Amino acid sequence: MTGDIIELQKLLSIFGDNQKFGDTTERVVKQYQGYKGLATDGIVGQATWTALSSDLLTKQNDAINNWFGLPS
Repeated sequence: MTGDIIELQKLLSIFGDNQKFGDTTERVVKQYQGYKGLATDGIVGQATWTALSSDLLTKQNDAINNWFGLPS
């Protein structure tokens, strides 16, 4: 469980969270869920993990493309 929270906080830091689990993390999770059209329950279930992972890959690919001057 602790590892999952740490991983969640690392992913959320990309989207602006302060990496302190609590009210801020829950608020950011709910905002993210709403943005992605998911249930805004603040619980990071499979659908939220999948969306976060997908967005992380997109950000990584964009950064790599940017580094090499390729279109995103």
